[in-house]
Amino acid sequence: MIHTNLALSIRQPHLENILAGAKRFEYRSQPCNVRGLVYLYAAKTLDDPEYAHLPRGVILGQVEIVGCFSDGEDGYRWALSYPERFSEPLPFLGRPQPAFWRPRILLTR
Repeated sequence: MIHTNLALSIRQPHLENILAGAKRFEYRSQPCNVRGLVYLYAAKTLDDPEYAHLPRGVILGQVEIVGCFSDGEDGYRWALSYPERFSEPLPFLGRPQPAFWRPRILLTR
């Protein structure tokens, strides 16, 4: 595992789809200047109760952001590659934000 210093909050089930390699773009209203590995934090907010069984409020893995493209309208596609699910959720301290934030990772022995 390569450590990064940024985490990206993503709602379920979208985060599960990223980790499975089925979702290769994250759509946002703002462009992304970040490139490289970021942690994937499963946001606590849930849009659909059908996915309440999926983990939330934890860092589940990481992905590499490799590019950002305008979708031709008002949004942007952030290109994602090399998703990696961690064997266990990663313990952290910090206050998750809707987009990027900096967790303090707790090293376990």
